[in-house]
Amino acid sequence: MLVTAFCSLIALACGLQTEDRSSRLLNAAALRVANVPSSAAKRRSSVRGAAKDHLRRSFRPGHVNYRIQKELKDFLTTPPDHCEIAVGSNIRVWIITLTGVEGTLYEGEKYRLKIVFPPEYPLKPPIIYFLQPTPRHPHVYSNGDICLNLLGTDWKPTLTVASVALSILSMLSSAKEKKLPLDNASHADLKAGGQQHNWMYHDDKC
Repeated sequence: MLVTAFCSLIALACGLQTEDRSSRLLNAAALRVANVPSSAAKRRSSVRGAAKDHLRRSFRPGHVNYRIQKELKDFLTTPPDHCEIAVGSNIRVWIITLTGVEGTLYEGEKYRLKIVFPPEYPLKPPIIYFLQPTPRHPHVYSNGDICLNLLGTDWKPTLTVASVALSILSMLSSAKEKKLPLDNASHADLKAGGQQHNWMYHDDKC
């Protein structure tokens, strides 16, 4: 009986030790997972690093990137509401993510704008269009082009990309229904980002 009891105690102790060791291993694994950045976190960190690198560079007034760097700094310092910026190795190409405003047709939806600064910027407007998937909107073609006079005839060098992004967000927010432009079929197969020299702009009623 004593031998049996003693053996039972040993087995119980071994079981507790095994359980405790398994628990420690699981906790350690969980800690390692918690400390490993997600792919999204890595991308955000990389974007922030690239943006900081761009801001550390020194451009003199008159340099083609001087104005763009200033706008980037202002955007990062005081980002417009519902707008998030990503910049890679090229300071002249931005991605701005718009998040639909609460109470609108696009509430909580996210859409990405691609911004490309031409060499003549700001004398000429930036090239701005939606990446896929695009919002379904009366002034947004399915290829991503945006029918907005600020990107063409009404562009002024005093405007900024941040102000245009807010105008596009306002355009989405004011929509009364989700539908494609009436002339989308004749535009859908064109490459996005073309110049808007001779465009006939839609009216402002969405």
